[in-house]
Amino acid sequence: MLKNVMNSYFNKLTNVWIEQRNIEPQVPFNPQMPNIIYNGEKDSFGYITWKPVLQDKIYNFSDIEKNLNIKLHPLIKSYLNSYYFMELSGEYQNLYLNFIPITPITKIDFFIKNHISEIKNNIYLEIGYLQDSGNDEINILINNHNGAVYSYDIDNSSLVLLNNNLEDLISKIEPRC
Repeated sequence: MLKNVMNSYFNKLTNVWIEQRNIEPQVPFNPQMPNIIYNGEKDSFGYITWKPVLQDKIYNFSDIEKNLNIKLHPLIKSYLNSYYFMELSGEYQNLYLNFIPITPITKIDFFIKNHISEIKNNIYLEIGYLQDSGNDEINILINNHNGAVYSYDIDNSSLVLLNNNLEDLISKIEPRC
């Protein structure tokens, strides 16, 4: 189950931060962000600790699916309805992956509209980017047809399979701080 895999990742992330920096994960403070995702107060540098929050309301995708004339893959729906998080990143097969945060202020319909695209006759949802040899024009995409996760190099229009499913990919990410 995706929520369990994400929970395990967030526990690993917290442990890495505590082991290496003696503090829970931090991000720059955003005054527009509801306090539910923050722990404590911002520090003198403008950073604050955060925690993943299990989403308590389920987004209904029927309007956006109707509007875009597509049926979203169940894995995409599960991902967007799982956790609010400020960071989901780390190393995977010698690549550094960085997922787009899903927060309490993320407008899911807007997110989908701005991150969905057709590439090589398939529909994909962009969920992040990766860094490989300094090139940060490489997106992380979920194939809407089969739920497989790909990297997409915008410069040369190449798609490369990262993993056959998002759960397995997230379970293999090694967080760092």
